[in-house]
Amino acid sequence: MIKDALVVDLLRPSLDLGGQFLEMAAEFRSVGESRYDSLVAVVAGTTIGMMLADVPAVWVGEALARRINMKVMRGVAAGLFVLLGILALLA
Repeated sequence: MIKDALVVDLLRPSLDLGGQFLEMAAEFRSVGESRYDSLVAVVAGTTIGMMLADVPAVWVGEALARRINMKVMRGVAAGLFVLLGILALLA
């Protein structure tokens, strides 16, 4: 635990500048080191989990792409991107 506190203390200047990502990464690193001993098992498990989540999404996306006008879809996606960007700037 002392080592983890040292990692966070080393990153303190970045944390003060809004580096919440670095703090989360340091915390996750400490969890990963203490709970998972086998790198191969962790990599295999995360890869299988991603495949289980991504393969059905790709199949559904392919089926929808055949039925939906992609020009319209790109326009809607661009509009949502702009809208979310404006909302993020206003927040």
